[in-house]
Amino acid sequence: MSVPVSLRYRGVYINGEWRDMAPGERSFKTENPFTGEAVLEVHPADVPEVDDAVESAHRAFLSWRALTHDQRAEYLLKLKEELEARKEDLASAITSEMGKLLSEGRVEAGACAAKIDVTLGEAAQRVADVHPSGLDGYYTYRPHGVMAVVGPYNFPIHLANGHIIAALMMGNSVVFKPSSVTPWVAQIYTECVEKAGFPPGVFNLLPMTRQAGDRLVTHPLVRGILFTGSWAVGLHFKKLTLEDPHKILALEMGGKNAVIVADDAHLEQVVAEVVTGAYLTTGQRCTGTSRVICTPKHLEALTERLALGAEALKSGDPNLDSTFMGPLASRGALRTYKKEVEAADNDPALRALVGFREGEGVCGVGASLHRVERYAPDHPYLREEVFGPALTIEGVADLDEAFERATHSDYGLSFSIFSSSEEVYKRAMIEVPSGIVNWNRATNGASGRLPFGGVGKSGNHRPAALFAPEYCSYPVASLTKPFGDYDKSPSPGFPQEVWK
Repeated sequence: MSVPVSLRYRGVYINGEWRDMAPGERSFKTENPFTGEAVLEVHPADVPEVDDAVESAHRAFLSWRALTHDQRAEYLLKLKEELEARKEDLASAITSEMGKLLSEGRVEAGACAAKIDVTLGEAAQRVADVHPSGLDGYYTYRPHGVMAVVGPYNFPIHLANGHIIAALMMGNSVVFKPSSVTPWVAQIYTECVEKAGFPPGVFNLLPMTRQAGDRLVTHPLVRGILFTGSWAVGLHFKKLTLEDPHKILALEMGGKNAVIVADDAHLEQVVAEVVTGAYLTTGQRCTGTSRVICTPKHLEALTERLALGAEALKSGDPNLDSTFMGPLASRGALRTYKKEVEAADNDPALRALVGFREGEGVCGVGASLHRVERYAPDHPYLREEVFGPALTIEGVADLDEAFERATHSDYGLSFSIFSSSEEVYKRAMIEVPSGIVNWNRATNGASGRLPFGGVGKSGNHRPAALFAPEYCSYPVASLTKPFGDYDKSPSPGFPQEVWK
């Protein structure tokens, strides 16, 4: 494993320059969630820096938007080269700051460069100029302006990068607010942007206070907020922008993702997919499997096997190839997870097959599994997202009851159906309100070559991934005529004197 270079806080990146920030009462240190060692001391930006960054981004936008698609693509391809060169640095920083397995960190880091290819290729085709047949006119796509990208900690650079690349390709400028858990990852990414040679102000980085974050969202020059994170923060941003309907608000939020296991499902396949879907990345995926809803045939055997899997999963050092789950991302995440799972352990409506367990390392935990003994549609453990390796299993009489329970959710991000029947799969595609409906695979199965996003408390119908350039731009219609071509008798009553 290589050690990332430049392990010092470089401050904020505004108008193509790094700016030192003085220590203050809001300064904080990030922490390796496995070892407890300090990683980076951060002095976050406040409102004045936000104003500077947004104004810089706006000035840069006025010239950046005038470049051709191919000219902007040249910069993005240079960024791809830099990201590929720093893949190991990015992966190591991801593991150090939020505890993700190093193997997963390498996948995430590699996906950043691959995202540029997909965005410049298939995604760009979705926003190419359109010339309808038989019409003297066309439509094209125009950028919004300054876009604020607010990133999460669980995929600290891959998800933010998807928004950033789409925004830049379409001619927008960007102000990036990373998660306070992963500022080092964001700093390395910004060093890649800097080395790629983007014009000053096109991209800006600001680790910032919450007050500064609110200013970023409400700034009059910010034309869009591209957010990945929790329902609570997404709702907060929604309230902040209620009087600014012109602002694009793209929300990628949480999930309470269910799977239905039908009688004709392949049991071994279900076990492999559900264990991976529930516990990969220590359950810190918005698409992670939360609920298993099982018809009678496989219920007891599946319950037994999932309990064995949850008990046996290796939790420990994220740098080791033998580890399946690293720690949770922070002490705060651990406290929240512990409180929620221990409450479930003591809930008479649930039976703890594998309850809360501490794991190796400062924020290490084991996987948990609970059997639903008394179903209640509004039970909080079945309704609200638990961001960690937590899974429930519940039995139902038949598929009709299974679909009724699965669709009774405030969230709608990802869903899976396990069945040999294509008709059952088609029923799920029709009935389940979800941005992702998978067939015989885990809920966290997603692709950058497909749309990604949810409904309800999972998002606001703005799918990312392949569709990201569409919310980073707006269509402009134009009707045209050849020079000098006009109707000299347009309608009865038109004054003929105008032609003289």
